Amino acid sequence: MAFRFFTNPILLFVVALSAALLIPALFMDGMFMDGLLYTCVGKNLGNGIGSFWDPQFSVTYMQSYHEQPPLMFGLLAVFFKILGNGLYTERIYCLLMAFACFFTMRFVWNEIFHDNENRKRQFWLPALFFFCSPVTFWAYANNVEESTMVVFALLSVGFQLRGIRANNNGTVWFLLGGIAVTLSTLCKGLQGGFPIIVPLLWYFAVRTLNFRKAFLGNFLVVLVPVLFYIFAALYEPARNSYLSYFHDRIATTFSVNETATTSSRFFILFELLLDTLPALAISALLALSVRRFSNELKSRTVFFFALGMAGIIPLMVTLEQRGFYLVTGLPFVVIALALPLTATAERITQLVLENKHLTRGLISLAAITLAGTLTATILLAGTPKRDNDMLHDVQIIRQLVPKGSVIGADPASAANWSLLGYLNRYHDVSIDRKGTVLDYHIAAAGAPIPEGYTRITPESRVFHLYAKTSASSQR
Repeated sequence: MAFRFFTNPILLFVVALSAALLIPALFMDGMFMDGLLYTCVGKNLGNGIGSFWDPQFSVTYMQSYHEQPPLMFGLLAVFFKILGNGLYTERIYCLLMAFACFFTMRFVWNEIFHDNENRKRQFWLPALFFFCSPVTFWAYANNVEESTMVVFALLSVGFQLRGIRANNNGTVWFLLGGIAVTLSTLCKGLQGGFPIIVPLLWYFAVRTLNFRKAFLGNFLVVLVPVLFYIFAALYEPARNSYLSYFHDRIATTFSVNETATTSSRFFILFELLLDTLPALAISALLALSVRRFSNELKSRTVFFFALGMAGIIPLMVTLEQRGFYLVTGLPFVVIALALPLTATAERITQLVLENKHLTRGLISLAAITLAGTLTATILLAGTPKRDNDMLHDVQIIRQLVPKGSVIGADPASAANWSLLGYLNRYHDVSIDRKGTVLDYHIAAAGAPIPEGYTRITPESRVFHLYAKTSASSQR
């Protein structure tokens, strides 16, 4: 019988706990700079500004935005077209991506244990490891590219695993895996391409696949993105988009002075250790009751750990490394952690299901957690979780400056990407970069008052708005 979600109180509690960690923060105002920029680009695209292959951040900054490939912006644009430009549009998108990640990760887990319904029920363990990792709920609360890219990476791996176990040569599944990995690369470039190694990696690690099928499968998986990018190169808008992407992003990534975020190439591994500490602690406790570890599980553990690290190790080639870069490879690492513990997880599940008090207790705890999450979300929705003073000032400015305006700024304000993002996101306001005398001027607190302007936001905190005086207008 197919596994039904609500028959597993442990998984229900894990979902409730994951929701508590993510949803209240997600629906608060404020967002990490990268996610804010992506939101602005997607919003503009959804409002007919720019095109899929040539999106735009603002009319003064990055009129052609090619810091990342365009798929995520296209997906966001659909949400903005349907839901409008309200505060919660990108947040609903992020929530749906989190749901999609949950179900695609479960798809992969079910493919591992396609012939064992009881083992499928233990998905609560890798779900706990992944969704309760600090970097996961932070990433989904801040709309970073990885939170979308991981969905396509998981989907690709799931399709390929189904192709591996197919009685025939699995052509359709490998082609679907190739399509999914192509979509993954369309989110953030080469970082999303690591699932192309699945068939041959399975051949070497698990040894349940003959070399001919592994080679053919890998050929088909690679063929799809190769053909796509050949045709993209022949289509001028796509070609120009990728030429700009390589110039604006890839070339500067290897420039230590411009984009370095750390001094050590091992930073990403240290972040991996920190973000898997909860999973490692739980694994250490559960490992005490592991009685045996079959060769089958050993080989699959090696496979998934190697696959996860294939999505992480290449990040070490540059000094531009951030913790959330882990999100695409992390599901496979935590699956590797969970696989040796599946027998223990089975015993825990059986113990819970056989004890009515434990079952009711977990269901009640999950219900209380969900109720608390809903209450916290309602109470906190729209309040700042970061950049409190800046958001306060942006809300004042949007009441005074006509929507879609271009305003002047002092150098500190013009270089503040979060400020640029919030003004663009909430009021389509752009900041001038040329020093043009305009009707309005924004300056950081403490900056010199611009000549010919009068401050019109006495209640502002960190960024003050100035209006051009009538005498200055006459000049």
